[in-house]
Amino acid sequence: AEDWRLCWAIRPTLAEDASSLRVSLEGGVFTATNPESYLQGIVLRASASVPCELETDFAPPALLLRCTGEAETIFRCGCAEPGAFSAPLPWDALCGKAHVQTGAPAIDRYVNQWCVYQALCCRLLARSSLYQSGGAYGFRDQLQDAVNLLPVSADYARARILDCCRHQYAEGDVMHWWHRHPDGDRGLRSRCSDDLLWLPWALCEYTEYTGDCGFALKKEPWLHSPALNENERDRYETVSPSGKGQSLLRHGKAAIDRCAARGFGAHGLPLIGSGDWNDGLDACDGESVWLGFFLSHVAGRFAGLLRRLKDPDAKRYESLSAEMLRAAEGSFRALLPPGLLGRRHSPRRGGAHRPASPGLGGLLRGGARGRGAEYRD
Repeated sequence: AEDWRLCWAIRPTLAEDASSLRVSLEGGVFTATNPESYLQGIVLRASASVPCELETDFAPPALLLRCTGEAETIFRCGCAEPGAFSAPLPWDALCGKAHVQTGAPAIDRYVNQWCVYQALCCRLLARSSLYQSGGAYGFRDQLQDAVNLLPVSADYARARILDCCRHQYAEGDVMHWWHRHPDGDRGLRSRCSDDLLWLPWALCEYTEYTGDCGFALKKEPWLHSPALNENERDRYETVSPSGKGQSLLRHGKAAIDRCAARGFGAHGLPLIGSGDWNDGLDACDGESVWLGFFLSHVAGRFAGLLRRLKDPDAKRYESLSAEMLRAAEGSFRALLPPGLLGRRHSPRRGGAHRPASPGLGGLLRGGARGRGAEYRD
């Protein structure tokens, strides 16, 4: 088969030009570093399932893998921050924890290996995708992805929860996204109404899955900067965590309290701010039915965690959960055509009559868990 090349652009993260690039081949893994990079210690690693040769291109600066064509070739590559490759990732052990046999080999290969691998490499390590390649840490995105990998490893969720606490302001709101930087992380403080709630949600998921409620007592510091003024929609800023740390439980309380303190509309629903989970609603004013359900869900589960830790605030969050559920359920039902809820439908061919779904509120009351799947992208 003919030789062919796979190219990785290395600008701007690794180098502006290839003159200072350092490359090596060891154990079938290609490594590239740049001692002059402004992000000291950044590493690119790549490997393939077939023998390859490594080349360096200078215009534009890039790494090139020259490979022999095969029926199927598997590549693994990515940039990581300092220390991320201090120990090799056990890919086979991590990606092999899910196993299905569907009768469709392509689906089996994807679920049994590539699905987990892509979630880890693309979402958590590279923080990149076809439609969003900025490399930023998204507050809600990283928590959602890490929590959904709990059956693979709890380490990812644990690390993301701790880091997100360090990117929460003392007022309870959070950095919507940020980039790492040696002089302090740079990110966006916004009026997004749902991102902060994913922190107590993730904390509940983690403690319920692992049984480690003591994790909620671990302490992390806050971000400190002036609150957004009335004329500020958002603010891009450099700020680092400082001051005395407080428990993850206190961070979770601050998130829920901040969401509630932003106020409620005429229907008793949380205000949508600069967008709830749908960022496309950033120019809409008003209330959010979805956010009402989610706040009810999070406050209710958080109250359960508080009860397990014998925290007297549990009752307060139970009351908030019930209040939000009534408001959201009432608004949701009001949006439906008259008579739809509770209507009985006759099956086309025999069988018993079955009442219509009780709506999202019924699912929340039933304790829909799904290990993080309820509100997943």
